[in-house]
Amino acid sequence: MSTGERRSEDAVARAALSVGESLAIALVECGMVGKQEIICALEDAASAHRNAAQQGLDQDVNTFAAAVIERMIRTLNAAQDN
Repeated sequence: MSTGERRSEDAVARAALSVGESLAIALVECGMVGKQEIICALEDAASAHRNAAQQGLDQDVNTFAAAVIERMIRTLNAAQDN
């Protein structure tokens, strides 16, 4: 994979993370979805990545993905409930 392709993939992943995080916070802050509902879904996603890593499937990538999702949970915990 070329450096340009890698940078493009990184940019897409970062944009997707930012959009997802912003949408989750907006949904909680406007009262459309409860914070705990989103946190439970994110915990399930992080768990799936941790399990995949433990099974030897792209260990580095899945471990990092779980850590990114866990960071998103911490950010969401700081969002205001309405």
